[in-house]
Amino acid sequence: MFIFLRDKDLRHRLNFILAGPKRRVRRAHLGLRLRRAKRRRDELERELGEKAWLARLEPSRFETDYREIERLDQILARRQVELTDLRGRSLSVQSRLQEIRVRRKARTGGTGAATPPPLKNEEADLKKKLKALKRRIRAGEDETRRTAAERTSRLQALGEKVDERRIESGDLAGLYAGIDKINRTIVATLDQIDALK
Repeated sequence: MFIFLRDKDLRHRLNFILAGPKRRVRRAHLGLRLRRAKRRRDELERELGEKAWLARLEPSRFETDYREIERLDQILARRQVELTDLRGRSLSVQSRLQEIRVRRKARTGGTGAATPPPLKNEEADLKKKLKALKRRIRAGEDETRRTAAERTSRLQALGEKVDERRIESGDLAGLYAGIDKINRTIVATLDQIDALK
């Protein structure tokens, strides 16, 4: 123990060996902080884009962005109507299928007797129809999610452009300040990460 305290080289080598894991842990924490800050900045930029779009700020400059977001909104609205219709039809088929099952049980008396062919055929047709409707609903929901994600991406891109231009508007001042604060945090965090290399 006393040799360790007196041997300066040994202490330095040990500190160097132990510093590696500490640096990695610190870098991981800083990386997490950086990702959170970037996510928060993305949220603020989306909010900035949404406000700019709703207010139609500088329409001549951002007209194509506004048109694209409007187009995506129309697609989303149309898909919601289609999905509502498909879900209604699915419920109707499920209800009819349930009626057939109840009738079949009533006719066979739960004895396991053969189901009459017309009921059997109708039940098979309804099951097929229900399966197809569920497949279309899933596909519609997937498309809706993709379109909503594209809209979100477009709003963020618009927010980035508005942030670069710093358009004068009382509604946007707080968002600009929030983005500036996060940008300072990002730069400071990147500097800390560089210092650990």
